Amino acid sequence: MCHLISVVSSYISGVLRNMKSSMLLVAALFISSFAVVAQAEDINLTVAAPESSSSVRVTGTWWGWDPNGGPEATSNSDGTWSVALSPTENMEYLWVVDGVQENLIDNAANAECTADIDGGSLITDYSGYANRVWVLGTGDTTNTYDACSAAAPQSTAVTFTVTAPAGTTAVQMHSGAFGWDANHPDGVASDNGDGTWSLTLDPAWTTDTDYKWMVDGVEENLRDDIDAGYCASDDLNDWGGGVNRWLRVGTTSVTEVANDCSDTPAASEPEPDTTVSFTATLPAGTA
Repeated sequence: MCHLISVVSSYISGVLRNMKSSMLLVAALFISSFAVVAQAEDINLTVAAPESSSSVRVTGTWWGWDPNGGPEATSNSDGTWSVALSPTENMEYLWVVDGVQENLIDNAANAECTADIDGGSLITDYSGYANRVWVLGTGDTTNTYDACSAAAPQSTAVTFTVTAPAGTTAVQMHSGAFGWDANHPDGVASDNGDGTWSLTLDPAWTTDTDYKWMVDGVEENLRDDIDAGYCASDDLNDWGGGVNRWLRVGTTSVTEVANDCSDTPAASEPEPDTTVSFTATLPAGTA
């Protein structure tokens, strides 16, 4: 009997030792896993910002979405800006350029962010918020300000068709994109033979750009149209010293009338006939 008790006791002691070892192993694995999850990852977040940007920051949940609370990015002198961070978990964030926080809600609602959403780099309800997401372990990330990855500016051709007065012999685009060179070869429009002239830019400009039309060397003047109460629906840059038209990125076709806004009465339309004719019948013998 004593021998049996000794055997059972030894067996129980062995079981307890194994259980203790197993528990210690599980605890070690748990602590090790936690240490991996909590380990900081040094990364660079980079954004392509609009030309002439002077200040770029990142904001997000870490900074209470304060547009001035996040770290300031450093310019890479090539149109991109970078911020060095060491996150320990997934991070929601947005970019702030010259104090303006990007808004990706409309991009998401226009189905421009499908790849980002499916890939987990954007979270949105399509109406109230649309935040970028950096996922732990993905390393350095590059974005385009105020655009999803599939919505970066594309070099799509744009065609201008402008109506010029009868007898016009030359139509030229005058633009900041051409250094305001009135004779830039890329700004020469072609006569369509029906009173209209066309100019195709391929590739199109990748930033919003202002321009004017020149007809036979004379630059159009839209100031009088604005002063007369027209141009309400036109996208113009009224900078005080003059008025320029705008070409917005993504536009593929533009139809205009030289020297007129879209709601300016056509100069070629005849003035309404306001002449009144009177016919009188006089009595016989009247001188």
